[in-house]
Amino acid sequence: MKDLPHPEIIALRDPDPFYGIWPWAKGPLWETRTPHSFDILVPGYQHLSYTIPAGYTFNKASTPPILWGPPLYYTPDGLCEVPSLEHDYLCDLLTGGSLWLKKQYEGKLPKFPPAVIIHEHFRLQLLRYGLRASKAQAWGTAVALLGPKGKLKFWE
Repeated sequence: MKDLPHPEIIALRDPDPFYGIWPWAKGPLWETRTPHSFDILVPGYQHLSYTIPAGYTFNKASTPPILWGPPLYYTPDGLCEVPSLEHDYLCDLLTGGSLWLKKQYEGKLPKFPPAVIIHEHFRLQLLRYGLRASKAQAWGTAVALLGPKGKLKFWE
């Protein structure tokens, strides 16, 4: 993890106690204080570069606390923080962009890859930032199935 880019990130909100159980409970929210630049380097896909503006808010992969334990043992901090930021940003672009993001780009969002590449980028970044291979595979599979445009998201 040495020399890997890591923007300054602050917590804006902790999750409500019933987040992930009660539909109206709010999840955690974080914000970038510094810009973060990264590249999409998925083998077989074109090289794309992005810079996430300072002030971008994200929820670290929308994972409810009930999944922070078994079977996936997801933890929103530590090794997965930057991959989750990048994944949330790319999924934001994929789903049309938040109002804040549209304002930052004056209505012209950057080109973004298809969902399968976004989810594979997340898995590869988890590995790059030092997550154990079996965990990276489990989380990568989870977002490929349940993330935006995921294989099990028949309601989108």
